[in-house]
Amino acid sequence: GGRDSPPSSSSSLSTSSSFIILLSEVMSKAAGKHAEHYLKKSLLRRFESLTDVAKWANVSEVALKRSLLDYNRHAAASGAGAGAGPYGKQFFHNTPIDIKGGFVAGVVVPAVHYTMGGLRIAPNASVLAKTGAEIKGLLAGGEVTGGMHGKNRLGGNALTECVVFGRAIGHRVLQEKESWEEEEEEED
Repeated sequence: GGRDSPPSSSSSLSTSSSFIILLSEVMSKAAGKHAEHYLKKSLLRRFESLTDVAKWANVSEVALKRSLLDYNRHAAASGAGAGAGPYGKQFFHNTPIDIKGGFVAGVVVPAVHYTMGGLRIAPNASVLAKTGAEIKGLLAGGEVTGGMHGKNRLGGNALTECVVFGRAIGHRVLQEKESWEEEEEEED
């Protein structure tokens, strides 16, 4: 699924869906601060040669070289008006790939970026039971909650959501602090 039709559960994602991203030096420079950021975090690494990449990735150097040459061929054909490549790709930026030059590569794995479901909450941030009744003393805000955005969300709303509901929760906690303390004293 994509953003409009996410997987039904996280169990549908597996580590077998990881893949390697391979950038030529030209591509890495075009990615600018993004590539540098991931290099600093050791999520990408530099390689001097295609041989080094093949050893690291545990793939055949011959097959890797053939794939890059095919990619270059499709890029050239696309630029000459031949249309999309065999996988529907129409734009081949920063090509041809210099198979003798340096490379940047890393493993990409699926990750949860934002959840579109979770606990039902009331406008006052109280968590709701299946019956719709508020669960006393249980408050929630941010990505653990669900239903606020409907089927899709606007990008950039996560921080606003956290601030709005964080503030609502803070106010609730201050207002109810005394009653919670009284209940705890009675239980002791």
